[in-house]
Amino acid sequence: MVRALRDGYNLSYLFAVFLTFGGFLLLRQWGDISLADLARHDCIEHDASLVHDDTPAGAEYAPCKLNDVYLQMLGRDASDGSALTVRDLARARVRREHQCNRALDRVHSEIARGEMALVLGVFGRRGKTGSAREVPVETVSEWWKHERFPAGWVPREQQGLLNTIRTSREIKEAIGLEEAQWTEAAEASRYDINSHNLREIEMKLRMGPRKTI
Repeated sequence: MVRALRDGYNLSYLFAVFLTFGGFLLLRQWGDISLADLARHDCIEHDASLVHDDTPAGAEYAPCKLNDVYLQMLGRDASDGSALTVRDLARARVRREHQCNRALDRVHSEIARGEMALVLGVFGRRGKTGSAREVPVETVSEWWKHERFPAGWVPREQQGLLNTIRTSREIKEAIGLEEAQWTEAAEASRYDINSHNLREIEMKLRMGPRKTI
């Protein structure tokens, strides 16, 4: 598994070992594991996935089928319509966590942010300004929907544990900013953020504050 992570995603040796043995610990399972094992609820898998439904009450395994509506909503989170930034991914996380019936605990909140940091690190590229990283919507759509690498894609930079942690912290900060905006929009609209009015709240967020003359 360590070799697969290094060969497929160009992870550093330390990071690949960390993910492998961390996964064994969270699954409470040693030796051979399958992709189905990774879907065991509340081990590595968690609710409020960006592209999968939440686990039904009492179910041992989470749904593995991708939710196309969630994927389309994620694509619309891209500020420029083509690539997802740290802020865009934070916005998506806030939306999904408000849609979820129960809050993530600290461990799974960290896992959720780490997943997004890993996506940015492995599949990301430098933005037009050459500073912040962004990941093309087409790339993550191909990876998540068809469970394969995009045609012609190869990892160009090695992804290590420390830079993943740094990006995860950036996402956490961005989530705080998005959470504040989400709450403000919900209060201004007088809508319950856990109701069916999520689309109205999201539309208000995209419009931004009204300018006064």
